[in-house]
Amino acid sequence: PQNPLPPSEIPGHWTGDVHRERVLLDADEDEYIKVAKTFHTTCPANDFIISSIQRIEKHSLWRMYSLLKQDWQAAMAVNGKGANEKVLFHGTSKESSDKIAAKGFNRSYAGKHATAYGVGTYFAQSALYSNQFAQAACADSFQYMFLARVLVGNTIVGNGTMKEPPDGYHSTSDASLTQIFVAYLDAQAYPEHLITYRTRAGAPVARRPGIPHLPPGAGQQAAGVPLQQFAARAAQLQQMALARANQAAVNQATLVRAQLQMQQLQAQPAASKKARAKP
Repeated sequence: PQNPLPPSEIPGHWTGDVHRERVLLDADEDEYIKVAKTFHTTCPANDFIISSIQRIEKHSLWRMYSLLKQDWQAAMAVNGKGANEKVLFHGTSKESSDKIAAKGFNRSYAGKHATAYGVGTYFAQSALYSNQFAQAACADSFQYMFLARVLVGNTIVGNGTMKEPPDGYHSTSDASLTQIFVAYLDAQAYPEHLITYRTRAGAPVARRPGIPHLPPGAGQQAAGVPLQQFAARAAQLQQMALARANQAAVNQATLVRAQLQMQQLQAQPAASKKARAKP
């Protein structure tokens, strides 16, 4: 099982059970209704039929996301801005949905579908847009889409050549800066809900926006903390977590040795007394 978070760091609506990484929501729960309503805002309920909604309770992923959010909040508070957290959609396949739920989003798979706004992990304001990437194994089979928390930070119009945003920015976006966002750090997004659904034949299809072009020199002036700094911080956090795990193992070994020594000390007087009692 995963390492549990302290109760103070767990979202209040989580079960707190580390053995339940996926929690199936009941259709009459407020949380289910809210997620379904957000999904059906652009995917009509008559054409996109939800089968289930699961809440992902992955403690390790939530820890990394929360720490990065705290860093961004503190760094950008100087400019009167926050981490600019958004709730966005990400369509994917069944196989990828299982990997994302277990290990989080992975930008190493970037470019599998498109890189119009940068080489990273794509999220959309519209579920209908993300539906294009929710691959069904065959006709009339289930599709999978995440409703994720995403730290957008300072965003800028991206293009297909960008492997990271310019200094001072933390994500790239479409020309409107409102519909599509590209994340470049894995801890930058948390897969909070997984929606499983079917699409009826003849359902509406979203049009893909045109490929934008980044103006020469755009975004070269720093407007916040560079992405590289956050990447270094993410790596540092991972090292800190590993160091804590190693220290815990050392502490456990020390405790075991101390217990053995105590047992030996307790056994010595009894052995001496027994030896003196012999004729």
